[in-house]
Amino acid sequence: MSDVATLLAVAALWGASFLFIRVAVPDLRPVPLIAARVRMSEQRRTATLLAAARQLETDAGDDALDLLDQLLGALLARADRAGTRERLRTLPSLDLAAGQLRDAVKVLLEPPAGGLPALWAVIGRTVSREQLAAAVEAVDATTRPAADTHLDDLLARYSLVRRFLPALLATLRLEASPAGADVLAACEALRVLEGRRTVRADKVPLTLATGPWAARVHGPAR
Repeated sequence: MSDVATLLAVAALWGASFLFIRVAVPDLRPVPLIAARVRMSEQRRTATLLAAARQLETDAGDDALDLLDQLLGALLARADRAGTRERLRTLPSLDLAAGQLRDAVKVLLEPPAGGLPALWAVIGRTVSREQLAAAVEAVDATTRPAADTHLDDLLARYSLVRRFLPALLATLRLEASPAGADVLAACEALRVLEGRRTVRADKVPLTLATGPWAARVHGPAR
């Protein structure tokens, strides 16, 4: 038991030494550091290698997550740019539709005497019923909910992220604070379900499918 405690203590000390390696290497150069390690006892060298391997494993996991974060950030930026371009492309038709609807609403705000026939007659002097119907369709086609952040564009790029998912789930063991429990549960569920051809709906955690994502996952509300 004392050997294990010694091993853990040495591993902790050696792991902490990585904090100072940037200071030591420029001053002492690598060769003296390597020579000092060679003179270590076998037990200490083993502990040193164990600590170094553990640190390298942790660093590799951090690097993989950083790379994934950069990839997702790039995808979000591309989706945002694509959504902005599409929005700019539809602005002329949206402006036309908005102008026609504005003219009709102005009449509704100050309706003429004579009931509905007189109302439509006044509106018809500026815009026809067919034009109003087309304007409503144009508005429906070009407007998005405020919370919809180009999800269709993101989903179109899912295959780019999907290729990294099996290796990520098989290699990294993630941990989280209580606030990230739902995310951790979703990752663990993906790990279990990865590679299956059929997946039952009750096996998929959906606590993260909120807001605009809920409609994509659950389908439109009925």
